[in-house]
Amino acid sequence: MLPFRGGSVREVENYKQRLRLMQEWGIVKQPDARAGQPAEVLDRAALDEFSFLYFTLWLYLSIWNRKNQTIRAAIVPAGPRGTSSLLVFSKIGTSFATPGRGAQRMTVVDDEYMVCPFDRNGSRPSDSVSKLCPVVNRIRYNLGIAPGDLATKATVPEKTEYCCDSAKAKLWEYISNTVVADPVSYWPVVGGTVFPVAIPFERLQRLLGDLTSTDSTEFGKLFEETLLWYAVPASGVMMGLPHVHFTKPHSFYEIDFLLYFEPQHVKPPDSDPPDGWARFAENDSLCVFELTVGHRPEDDLVALRGGDVDAEEEDAEDADEPGEDSETAGVGGEKASGNDHAKNKVFNFLALKQIGLKHVEAHYVSIVGPKGLNDVTRQVLGTVEGFSYTVVAGDNSIAQPVVRHFDQPVAPTLARSWHCNVVNYVVTTAEAFGRKVRGA
Repeated sequence: MLPFRGGSVREVENYKQRLRLMQEWGIVKQPDARAGQPAEVLDRAALDEFSFLYFTLWLYLSIWNRKNQTIRAAIVPAGPRGTSSLLVFSKIGTSFATPGRGAQRMTVVDDEYMVCPFDRNGSRPSDSVSKLCPVVNRIRYNLGIAPGDLATKATVPEKTEYCCDSAKAKLWEYISNTVVADPVSYWPVVGGTVFPVAIPFERLQRLLGDLTSTDSTEFGKLFEETLLWYAVPASGVMMGLPHVHFTKPHSFYEIDFLLYFEPQHVKPPDSDPPDGWARFAENDSLCVFELTVGHRPEDDLVALRGGDVDAEEEDAEDADEPGEDSETAGVGGEKASGNDHAKNKVFNFLALKQIGLKHVEAHYVSIVGPKGLNDVTRQVLGTVEGFSYTVVAGDNSIAQPVVRHFDQPVAPTLARSWHCNVVNYVVTTAEAFGRKVRGA
């Protein structure tokens, strides 16, 4: 295999730790090249939940927080013993009592929001303390300021004393029957957009405890890792890597994730091979995946939200491609209209092809489409042999619902269909690559 390098020592170790946990929980199994055992997805339903969670975090935070932090994300438990969780997006500055608020709660996992006097006391508290329960009273407050007629039609939680008498069972029953069962109607219960996920809260604490609630970059990387875990078993190849760049025969741009096939497992050499890199890698094959939410300029997103367009923010640079550097102006300080981040993906692909590998292909996947993309770059994307540019959904069909979500909530089933489209594309592409290079 060609020599490569990942991120920092900490980033590499964090990825290994996440992979170890996914194996410990029986969700995925790594390949064993020496034994000839391919990778496996052992629990597809569980992997789907983690991947959907990361996808949704990446999608919403990328679109809403491109230049300014306008929303925050928070994850809270949705049942007793944290058997499931709620992903909540809320507007910064909202009047609702939302999770993730306060300087001490800048991490995405909020393990205090559902804690009540019963939890702190370890048993039923006194009636006077019970009546002041912050969890139940917060729900009542949120329902009281909900828009429309929800306040008059909504099911309200039981009295705090009854909830304490049930050892908190009535609260979890209420959460299950309202915001989990009907998140589109009952989103005010937690003060923001809600996506229930069937992931134990404790697992998310272990995985995401240090990640912040407003930055999309890390969640994009986590999503790409889950796509890799789908792709490697689908392809049948023994090697798949996230967030690496090849260092020989020269340094390349970072790749979101890749599949690498070599007939014989060979450790990357420490120095240039005597017969050259083309001879060394002549039987190897490479499949590259790159992801982006899209290339919409900031003024377009503002218009979708129904706000005023600030001319100074036109052609804003992408904030949705993990690890992507800013583009500089052209010769003489002039810059063609539109975003041209994608050109680095094309250049990287062309440089990889020149090495002399047996087969190289690249797949650039956009979620919301090419609107805002530089015209020259757009023309090139569709003409480079071996380099495919794919839009998961038609232009505007995802961006509009996301930016209008706080007025017209997106049903979780719709958001899950978006995620499913991405996964299906990656799996189908990986299967085709595996058949091509393995001769299966």
